[in-house]
Amino acid sequence: MSGYAVDAKSLLEQNVDTQETTLAPKRLLVMFAHTVEVGNAPSLESLLGSLLAFVHHAAASGLPAHEVERQLFARVLSLGREAFAWFLRLQGTGDLGDQILLQDAPVQRLPQTHERADRSVFGDFTLRRTVYGSREGQQIAFVPLDNRLQLPQSDYSYLLQQWDQTLGCECAFARVAATSEDILGVRQPVDSLERSNRQMAAAVEPFRPARRLPKPQEEGDLFVLSADAKGVVLRRGPDEPAPKAHRHRGDKANQKRMAIVGAIYSVDR
Repeated sequence: MSGYAVDAKSLLEQNVDTQETTLAPKRLLVMFAHTVEVGNAPSLESLLGSLLAFVHHAAASGLPAHEVERQLFARVLSLGREAFAWFLRLQGTGDLGDQILLQDAPVQRLPQTHERADRSVFGDFTLRRTVYGSREGQQIAFVPLDNRLQLPQSDYSYLLQQWDQTLGCECAFARVAATSEDILGVRQPVDSLERSNRQMAAAVEPFRPARRLPKPQEEGDLFVLSADAKGVVLRRGPDEPAPKAHRHRGDKANQKRMAIVGAIYSVDR
């Protein structure tokens, strides 16, 4: 059986297309779900009704604008969470049948669904996914639902990663975690934010050569060379001695190195 089968447990089974994808480790024709009219989730209707009722109540009661703004934002986040949860439920588990073909080689559907966490700007979710491989305990060959939704390798959604790193350019990761929890109610460990930053930094080196160089006639009249140096404290290794309480002649005042960010660009006069 090839990858043209429909997920029998998905609410979208009456409206799917097949499309070739290169997101999976191996090429496969998989389905991308399209929106269909399947009815609204009851909790969504209830939350939306509550939101509209609150607006009328706030206007009639003369609530201050800042309090209405605060409560509206919290209610919109709750509405977004329920809507996103409904979207995930519409996907089913990604079941494509007992067997699929990966590069003309058959792989079997494993008997148990596998769970993965998904942390988004609306909070934490758990996905139950049908997976394919040789047998349980061995490396998973393909996860159709992950491929269909284009999920990142980590548990953190692309949008949440983008917002985290935008904040991380301006402040420490502890402050990023505190800010995102204060605004979104999403709790993130500092070490997870640091790990995400390191993973994203690995894409910088191949990204730069891929950028198109401007043509000479497109450059400005003047070239500007800029550099900014920042002292970065070096962490002491496990076998290195503790810093001295009092420095002697020739001892360095600190154990910092300079991290330098450079830029060159052209401007008109």
